Amino acid sequence: MACVSNAEHSWTRAFAIACFVGVPVIYVLAQVAHVVIDGGIDADFTRSQRPDFDEAKASEPVSTPDAIAANRAKLYRQPRSAWTHELDLRPWGETW
Repeated sequence: MACVSNAEHSWTRAFAIACFVGVPVIYVLAQVAHVVIDGGIDADFTRSQRPDFDEAKASEPVSTPDAIAANRAKLYRQPRSAWTHELDLRPWGETW
């Protein structure tokens, strides 16, 4: 039988608890979703990368961070009787 130090024993015990207890809890409590944002986002980074952002925004619709966050919140609070794990977000007015 191998001799295990106290530090190794503590780590092993914590790892075992995480594996045997933590993982099932994660599956029950966590919500995994795939959110596709198809289009530009009206954010500071986007504005800093494109100096003509305001002019371009008139012809190319963009999504706002608040609208994206609101849809993500709806995804989180969806009823269990009819739910989805995937959400495609794009600005209204996009031409196909």
